[in-house]
Amino acid sequence: MAQCTNVGYKRIIRLPEVTTKRVRIRVLESRSTAALSTVSLHRYESRPPQLSCSQGIDGKVTISPKKHEFGWKPHNENAAGNLSTGYTIHYTTDGSQPDQNSALYTLPLTIEPCLLKAVAVLGDKTGAVMSHQVGFAKEKWVITTSAGETKGHEATKAIDAKPGSYWQSTSGTEQSITIDMGESHTLRGFCYTPANGVSNGHMSACRVMWSTDGVTYHSAGDYTFGNIVNDPSPRYHYLPQSVEARFVTIIATGIAQGEVLNVGEIDIF
Repeated sequence: MAQCTNVGYKRIIRLPEVTTKRVRIRVLESRSTAALSTVSLHRYESRPPQLSCSQGIDGKVTISPKKHEFGWKPHNENAAGNLSTGYTIHYTTDGSQPDQNSALYTLPLTIEPCLLKAVAVLGDKTGAVMSHQVGFAKEKWVITTSAGETKGHEATKAIDAKPGSYWQSTSGTEQSITIDMGESHTLRGFCYTPANGVSNGHMSACRVMWSTDGVTYHSAGDYTFGNIVNDPSPRYHYLPQSVEARFVTIIATGIAQGEVLNVGEIDIF
């Protein structure tokens, strides 16, 4: 019903609601002789899990229960995966509110940029609605120019769709990065995600430029990211009007706490 590692002093294991007379605990591996001081059981009413969304470099979108650490080290386990067996996930791609009658999610989605909304349903209970702006796939993206890069934090890591990586520039007068998307798209906006686990070098303001040929560029507006140091969450901005472009340049016009720019991820939709 549920598995865990590294029990230690105390371990709370959350599992699906079940009616039973007996419980079996199996120790599959231990560093020495296994010893359990106390085992107790508690009732927890199952409810639909909160959801999270991720998009791979190939553009495929995965919806899954949001990971909760509950104050301990998760050891790459998703405790929410032990809960609420039998729930289903339903989604919409037109911005409308999803419910149990909406499309059923089963496999990673291959969809065009849209406002994806999803909800988990368990019996007669409906969970919180998750919203996620889906961007373009990045398989064909190439960084044509950037304001330098440091070892281990290359410019390509600003577009690798990996939450733990980030691009770190070198100091200079203009901190910018140019992306060739490989083909023209109708652009409506962009998302800047600050580097995870880094407290300085966040972009506090930027100018976005676009081009069809990589030679002549046009302005798509200036944008600011308020309270970026205390709230380094993804920042979504919509262009004043959609444009047809292949190349996008993002110029940092403001950097919080430092001269070197750190960028977790750039998404375009």
